[in-house]
Amino acid sequence: MKRKTVQNSITASGLGVFSGKETQVKISPGDEGLILSFGGKSIRIGENWKHLGRCSSVRVNDADIKLTEHFLAAARIWGLTDAFIEISFPEFPILDGCGLEWFQMLERGRASFLDKEIETFTPSKTIIYAQDDIFLCWKPSKDLKVTILYHHLDDRIPVYYETFDLKNENDKKTILKSKTFIFEEEIEGLLEQKIINHESEKAINSVEIIGQQEPGLFIPAHKCLDLIGDIYLSGKVFSGEFLSVRGGHASNQKLLEKALKK
Repeated sequence: MKRKTVQNSITASGLGVFSGKETQVKISPGDEGLILSFGGKSIRIGENWKHLGRCSSVRVNDADIKLTEHFLAAARIWGLTDAFIEISFPEFPILDGCGLEWFQMLERGRASFLDKEIETFTPSKTIIYAQDDIFLCWKPSKDLKVTILYHHLDDRIPVYYETFDLKNENDKKTILKSKTFIFEEEIEGLLEQKIINHESEKAINSVEIIGQQEPGLFIPAHKCLDLIGDIYLSGKVFSGEFLSVRGGHASNQKLLEKALKK
């Protein structure tokens, strides 16, 4: 398969869920991988990524660009391999709280295929990351499948064991439509720790609040979305079969680090 960029530049704007500030993103055609630009400096995605509490980030121009995971998940699912991405503030907008709006934007930009072939990355052998009750596994495969085992001590939340196959269009839609979620009782603590602020409340419709909203398939589906976005921090078009037990951004990145060292 050929590498893929957008035919036409596309823009998005919206609030950052952590900062509550307006931010603009412009995605333009490119042929040098995924390049993220902020403050007059650029970096190729695949460099300088890290975990930042409740999201993932890429460091550009001495700033951590937060909430990369939803955009990158949509990019991987759509097949975007090359683009120049300019951002006006160091946080991707939350938009619809998932990946669907990003995916639809890429569709509007239309695909343009480059002469270069895609080199798909999958580990040469099964990679495992385990710590305490967290367990992640990445098995080599030409397919892309993610199994999420999500169990929570809160008895409001059922145990989920769901497999999402990226060859299945219904599974793709389910992943892309799954909003980020938070427990209602966590909000006060996040405000006190200044992880979010009262301006963030303007973006509240983009978040599923458990306690106000009944738990549903969006919980494991969004965990799948986050995992795909976090693994695409590598900048490599990846495949494989994943199992995530109580995984999150930090453990997803640890799994990626182990895979890249092999």
